[in-house]
Amino acid sequence: MPPEPRCAEVEARLVDALLSRERPEVDDRTHAADCAACGALLARLEALGEALAAPAEQDPPGALAAATLQRAHDELTRPRELARSLPDGYGAECLRLLGGALLPFPLVVAWTLTLLALGENLLAAWLPPALVSALGAAYLVAAAGWWALLYGSLPILAHRRAQRRLAEATP
Repeated sequence: MPPEPRCAEVEARLVDALLSRERPEVDDRTHAADCAACGALLARLEALGEALAAPAEQDPPGALAAATLQRAHDELTRPRELARSLPDGYGAECLRLLGGALLPFPLVVAWTLTLLALGENLLAAWLPPALVSALGAAYLVAAAGWWALLYGSLPILAHRRAQRRLAEATP
């Protein structure tokens, strides 16, 4: 059974009063006292309003706050354990791999620049300049990705090689 037009208007005003955190008008409260449906709605809205009016946040207990601050202070002042987690010889192994990888780097850069210039000269006769530039940019992005993969994997390889050397040295 659909609500009466008067009840629908009262219900809308009751909800509006809750949303604006105001007390419903006297006429609407009187109607809700006489109407079972509107009275139930008013009771639910008042309970909801009380729950929403309760403080959402409470300060943590003093002991918990002090313990949390002390733990944060301890964590921030504790010496870092990263150096202890790296195997002996990691730094030397990293430098050895980096030196080996940097030796051909000037040759690779020269090759890339030569290939770009040659490609531009060869393709300029058949393709529009914008497409030639786009192909050159795509090649540079691919080359940069390859270099990032190569040089980014050096610390991982150095770690594995240092661990392997330690395992071979330990009886």
